[in-house]
Amino acid sequence: MRIFKAYIAVTLIFITVLISTVFSVHADSEGGVIFNDGKYLFVLKHSSNTLKAYELLPDTNGYTYNFSGNITACCVYKDTVYTLTTGGTYDNNPILYKSKNGKSASLTLKKAAVKNPTFISVDKNGNIFVMNSNNKIQVFNSSGKKIKTFSEKVNRIIPFNSYSLAFSGKSVYRVTSSSQSLMASGFETSYFYKVSDKYIGDYNGNIYEVTDTVKKIISTNKSGAYKACEAGNYIVYYSNGEFYIYNKNGSLAGTRSYNGSVYAVSSYGSKAVVIDKSLGYKLLSQSDFFDKTENKNTSKGINLNSFKHNKKYIYVKQGTTIADFKSRIKYEGYEISFKNRRSGKLYTNTKVSFTKGNAKADYTFIVWGDVTGEGNVNSRDEGLLFKHLLGQQKLKGVFKMAANINRDKKISNADLVLLSRIYR
Repeated sequence: MRIFKAYIAVTLIFITVLISTVFSVHADSEGGVIFNDGKYLFVLKHSSNTLKAYELLPDTNGYTYNFSGNITACCVYKDTVYTLTTGGTYDNNPILYKSKNGKSASLTLKKAAVKNPTFISVDKNGNIFVMNSNNKIQVFNSSGKKIKTFSEKVNRIIPFNSYSLAFSGKSVYRVTSSSQSLMASGFETSYFYKVSDKYIGDYNGNIYEVTDTVKKIISTNKSGAYKACEAGNYIVYYSNGEFYIYNKNGSLAGTRSYNGSVYAVSSYGSKAVVIDKSLGYKLLSQSDFFDKTENKNTSKGINLNSFKHNKKYIYVKQGTTIADFKSRIKYEGYEISFKNRRSGKLYTNTKVSFTKGNAKADYTFIVWGDVTGEGNVNSRDEGLLFKHLLGQQKLKGVFKMAANINRDKKISNADLVLLSRIYR
C-alpha cells in the first residue's frame, strides 16, 4: 500500500493583481476553513481585512485579497470566493465581495443588519444566505436585493450541494431561497462541517448521512473539525497518526498508521485528500487504504486487517504495545507468542508466531522509523538514517525497511524529514 504515492507540492510566483496578491500555496494554514464540492477544493484563512484563498484542486492557486472593511464571513461556491465585510461589529449595509482569479467585484447587501462575526452561504442560482444580528437567515438574490427573511433562529450555515444546511442548537435545517425546513433534531452540537456531497461531520467526531433527513451513521469517539472524508466505499476519519476506515453502515473496517503531518482531510470526487500543515496535499483512493495483496489473512482464523501487513511483515507505528496489537486483531483458536518481547512496546525485528496444531504463521514487526530496533524513535534513529544516506553506515534488512517511512521503496531525505517529525 503506497499511502504517499500522490504527493503534490506547488510553489507559485509572487505577483500583484488588482487588490490581490498571488502567494505560495505552501504557507501557514492555521485557522483555515475548508470548502469542497467534488470539483473545487479551497482553504480560506482570514484576519481583519485580509483573506487568503488557497485553491488546491483542480488547479493550485493562491491569492491574498485586501478589503476596506472588516471580514465577518466567507465561503466558496464552485470557483468563486464570497467575502462579507462590515464597517465594525454591526453594519446595516455590509459589502459582499465576489472574488475569482485575483479579481473582485463588490455588492452592497442593503438592510442586512449583520454583526461580526456571522455566517454566509451561496446556492446554485447565486442566491446569498446571510445570518443577521438576530441569528435569522436572510436571502439576497445575485443583485443584492433582499427577497426573504426566515423566522427560525440558527447558529451556523454552510453551503451543501445545491442548497444550504443551517444548524440551530440540536436541529438541522435545509435552506433554499424559498424555504427553511426542519430535517432532523436531537443532535449533540450545532458545529458541523461538510465531509462530502452525501455526508457531514460534527466537532464531536460523529458522521451523518444527509438525504431527506440527517442520520448519524458513525461515532468515532474522537473530536475535531475537518477530520473525515469519503473514499470510495468508505468513510475515513483521521486522529493522532491513525486513519480509521469505516464501512458506510457504521462498522469499523480497519485502521492504518500514517506518519505524515496532517492539517485536515477532505473529499474530492471518489478520493480522499490529505492536507498537510504547509498545504501540500496527497490524493488517496480507496485502494490506498485497502490493498488486496496486503489484507489477505495468511491462515484461516487470523485477521490482521487493522495493520498494514503482508505474508512476512506487520507494520506498526512507534509506541504500539503488545497489548494494543492483541486487542486489534483476531486469532481464533491460535496460540500467540512473541520472540524478544513478552510485554511492553513492539520493536523493529520483534517476532510473533501464531500456532494451532500443525498450522503456524510467523511474522516480523516493522516499526516505522525505529531503525535501531530499540522500540523508540529518537535522535539515534535519525543519526543512523543520516549515516545511511551519506553512505557511511548502511542499514540492512528490516531496519532498512523501517527507514522507508514514506513507503516509496527507496530511502531518501524525505524519509529523514518524516523520521524527525515522529519524535520531535
